[in-house]
Amino acid sequence: MKIAAVINDLSASQKSFYLIKEFNKMCADAKMSCTAFVNTCTAMVTKPRCSCMRVAFFSEYNGGAIAQQ
Repeated sequence: MKIAAVINDLSASQKSFYLIKEFNKMCADAKMSCTAFVNTCTAMVTKPRCSCMRVAFFSEYNGGAIAQQ
């Protein structure tokens, strides 16, 4: 199963922390594939175990996605 999040950045915030925390938990299952697409590359609040890419690569992604407003 593939899931992605499209967000502004993964800088130091509660939102970023919990997104990475939950994606890291899901990535522990080999059947899950998590990706974070970001508009702005910044220092991350914690180390992700999932793929983190610029939003420019989103057009090549095939799977479910959620986005922040």
